Amino acid sequence: MAYYINKEDCFRRGMNCYQKKEYEKALPLFLQAAKVQHKQAMYNCALMYELGLGTEEDPVQALYWYEYAAKFGDCDARYECGEAYRTGKGTAVDAKKALYYYKKASREIGAACFYCGVFYEYGRGTSVNPKKAFKYYEMGAKKEHVESMTNLAICYNRGFGAREDQALAFYWYEKAAEQGFMKAQLLCAQRCETGKGTEKDLEKAIWWYEQAARQGSEKAIQRLQEIMAQRNEAFERGTALEASGNPEAALEAFLLAADWGHPEAQNICARLFAQAGNVQKEKYWRERMAENSPDACYEKAREYATWSTKKEESRFWMEKAAEQGHLEAQLNCYDYYIDQEHCDFTRALYWVEKAAIQGHAEAQYTCAEFYMIGRGTKEDKQRALYWVEKAAEQGHIKSQCWYANLYDKGIVVEQDCKKAFSWYEKAARQGDAMAQFKCGEKYRIGEGVEMDHEKAIYWLEKSAAQDYKYAKEKLLLEAKVLLKGRGKLISEGKILEALQALAKAAEWGEVSAQIEMAEYYDEKPDPKKALMWYERAADNGDRKSQYRCALRYFFGNGCEINYVQAESWASEAMSLGHPRAALLCAACVAEQEHDTYNIKDDVDNYVDYLRIAMDSSDEETRKTAKRWMDNYVERKRALMTEFNWDGTWGDD
Repeated sequence: MAYYINKEDCFRRGMNCYQKKEYEKALPLFLQAAKVQHKQAMYNCALMYELGLGTEEDPVQALYWYEYAAKFGDCDARYECGEAYRTGKGTAVDAKKALYYYKKASREIGAACFYCGVFYEYGRGTSVNPKKAFKYYEMGAKKEHVESMTNLAICYNRGFGAREDQALAFYWYEKAAEQGFMKAQLLCAQRCETGKGTEKDLEKAIWWYEQAARQGSEKAIQRLQEIMAQRNEAFERGTALEASGNPEAALEAFLLAADWGHPEAQNICARLFAQAGNVQKEKYWRERMAENSPDACYEKAREYATWSTKKEESRFWMEKAAEQGHLEAQLNCYDYYIDQEHCDFTRALYWVEKAAIQGHAEAQYTCAEFYMIGRGTKEDKQRALYWVEKAAEQGHIKSQCWYANLYDKGIVVEQDCKKAFSWYEKAARQGDAMAQFKCGEKYRIGEGVEMDHEKAIYWLEKSAAQDYKYAKEKLLLEAKVLLKGRGKLISEGKILEALQALAKAAEWGEVSAQIEMAEYYDEKPDPKKALMWYERAADNGDRKSQYRCALRYFFGNGCEINYVQAESWASEAMSLGHPRAALLCAACVAEQEHDTYNIKDDVDNYVDYLRIAMDSSDEETRKTAKRWMDNYVERKRALMTEFNWDGTWGDD
């Protein structure tokens, strides 16, 4: 018997299992959906067979499902089919089929464009066709595919499939280099060094060599070593020639070093040209020196940053300024590499540590974080301790709290509660809420400092005023301790201080503080103030306080007798489940003045309250309510006589 498969439901359930990494459950669901032509399910089946998720790796089955999805127009599946036929994974190598699938995928995928270009360039699965190779490289380059950019640049360099254009070649090399492609960075460096397709710029060449070297390019590392050796050797040779009285030969050597960006050589060139009376060349080298000063490099970087087409130039000048010790540039470089788009924790640490060495407290704190958890480097807790201490000594609040916590818990250092308190106090005096709370706690329990309840209240009040999570709770606890005097006689001053602390907590809306204030004035006694604080707590939903307010209005304690107000508070307490509140409501109704217009309602309310009270969890309340209910008929008759009621009461 045929049955209907809801492919969307199967796919959705499959995705739920997949996201929970329940691959054995996910694969059968994807297979069900795939068999009824769900395109994404087909692709997912292929992927799971390829990676061995929920099953053994099976490249043949993977290719089967990739091809199935490709027939239904899945571009990613078409690309994967091209990969399979190119590499022979799950099938025999077949360049024609690979090219067929790559061409299908090239509308959306840059890597597919690149392989189409390669196949046409080298005649794989087709005849060599330079124009088509160029066309596909250009398509890939426009899709931001770095290898396509690089090969497009090579086409312009060689005149392959298009006219030779060295400027466009450099343009595409630089675009790929900006994306971090090592081969393109090396080629950019070589072109900046020789001036091919761009202006000769030896300093920029060094920068590109450095970028490639950071990614492990042996050629870049070797060339940088050669350049530095040549630069230093030229400077030393110039120094020796000048000392021997040969200024012409010395100038030639200094110029070579100056061209490679040697700052002292540039200064000497300007001086030698000035001595020779060559004002124009002296000015040129003075300007080169000024351009390469840290401030000039930084300003140039900021200027280029405002241009959408000059981002890489901005990065070049920013790092140049940073290398020369410009603090803001170093921090900017850190921000660049910590950003998700260019994330490189190793480079981020490199720059932030340079700023830390210059004494920047926030940078020192950041270094401590990196070393503590091993971000961008190996975990090094001692190095982390070094930097957090440096920052703390400069008054960096977060570092002081962190340093205190290390001593408090004995992390990295030997536990020392006195030192912990000392650093917490430094941060607390700068207004840190957490540190103020910690100081209050230390004074409260006498850890690392002598116990002092007044100082505990002082710091907890400051922390609570900043809404620190736990401070209000601890402040209330300490105020209670001080108010009670731990069973000892305490001075009036301390009582006043405790009351002030409680009052602050109560004003912030702490219900337990409001109740403590009410109970204190109950004992004093000051019934008016007690009622005021009970009403505050009652307004905040405390049923015990609502019941106490009802009692006070019922008996006139701290106020005039008011049965209506008493019933109102008792009713609130009853709604929150107070076991005796319903009986008090009944008493309030019984004591209120009645007239012929509302007596039936009042009696109905009285009976309703008694019925609720008879179900109370409090035994005495139940007994009293039953007794009152038994006397209900007599009470009803009395009310009827008093008001000459001649109507009917109903069958209740």
